[in-house]
Amino acid sequence: MKYKILYNTRISTKNYKAGDEIEFASGTDELFIKRLVDIKCIEPVAGSEKQKEPKNLRGTNVKEQEKQAKKQDKKRPDDSEDDDLGVDLDGIEG
Repeated sequence: MKYKILYNTRISTKNYKAGDEIEFASGTDELFIKRLVDIKCIEPVAGSEKQKEPKNLRGTNVKEQEKQAKKQDKKRPDDSEDDDLGVDLDGIEG
């Protein structure tokens, strides 16, 4: 996304004049950009919006995995009689 510089300023190691346009590298801290917008140092240029990247989907993926596990549990026949490990543990004293 491109931004318009609203007043003469220095960002990182480069000096910009009012009216210049800047495009931040991929991976630039979003909070840094937000701060520059909040202090009215830069403003987004209309029509230069990039596609929004999905936010951290970790929680969503976990939920999806849980749903898939539940679906597979429903598909699996009841194996309650086949819980035997092949070892008779009744004769073992502890």
